[in-house]
Amino acid sequence: MTLFQVEFEPQASPDVLRAAALHRAVTDGIAAVAPVAGMNEARVTERLTHMIGIAPEAGDDHDRRQAVRQLMAWSVDAAELQSRKKRHKPVSQRPAGVACRLPRHARVTWACSEMVCGLCADPVPVGDLVGRMPTPAFYYQPMGWLCTHCLYLRRARPRLRDVLLRVFHHVFVGSGIGLNSYECAVMLSSLEEDPAAPRTVAWKSVPLDGVLVRLRTSLREEKHTTWLSMADGLTMVAVLRETAAARSTTEREIELMEAILQHVEEWRANAYKVEARRFDTGPRYRQESLARTTRPTVLSKLGGPFDLHQCAPGAEVSSAPMDLVI
Repeated sequence: MTLFQVEFEPQASPDVLRAAALHRAVTDGIAAVAPVAGMNEARVTERLTHMIGIAPEAGDDHDRRQAVRQLMAWSVDAAELQSRKKRHKPVSQRPAGVACRLPRHARVTWACSEMVCGLCADPVPVGDLVGRMPTPAFYYQPMGWLCTHCLYLRRARPRLRDVLLRVFHHVFVGSGIGLNSYECAVMLSSLEEDPAAPRTVAWKSVPLDGVLVRLRTSLREEKHTTWLSMADGLTMVAVLRETAAARSTTEREIELMEAILQHVEEWRANAYKVEARRFDTGPRYRQESLARTTRPTVLSKLGGPFDLHQCAPGAEVSSAPMDLVI
């Protein structure tokens, strides 16, 4: 049974569908919406392709979920589908500064229903700009539809959550952790907010005094990238979790830190007996462990590893405006 065979129940969600079930949901949705809008199926498919920026059959599961969301919205408001009026095309200013620019988006559209960002898992209200990043190479997994912040601003105006996610996905792929000067500033201020941080169990296990010096240097010299070891990155997360009660920490940040520490411990202990002969000991092993977890978190639901982008050393960054046109 697909979403369109339960009369568009409001609580139905395309997030639970995958692969063949999503294909059926798109096909059934187009067939269900066409007569309501007084259009043929080819015309509905054409409008759908325009709205998500790619033909549903050519996209991935993330694109087809967005297609199902759009079809569900049209099933409630057929007038929006029938309208020939062009929607206002949004324009956004790309941020300027060292190491902050992200790769150009693959495509953008508007959120047709409430959804969550495919990276930070923040709720995205109806009408907000969302977009997809280019298809990554190698062992990285494609991110879903991203909120405006994650699409453009997470490197120029990072929140602590953005830096924590960077630590997690760098460890996930098995690399050192690269932070630009803005991200270093966020991590430095968080670590220094509680004077008792050096007395935590995590800090005593892996002292971070040298790391603080490097973070301050990156901030002062506006470095494109400062590389930290995985051990240092995870120690910073553990220290921030231990000092959370003494700092201005949000529940979302605490949830994210606990999820990172949980999954890293599961990887270390091979808690789910993932076979090395089948999955090796790298990213594929960690993916499989994440899929098998008995304690699902926001990170296990989103998957990965994601390519969060590193700016090339010496890269020039322009502040020229960029049109977000679909």
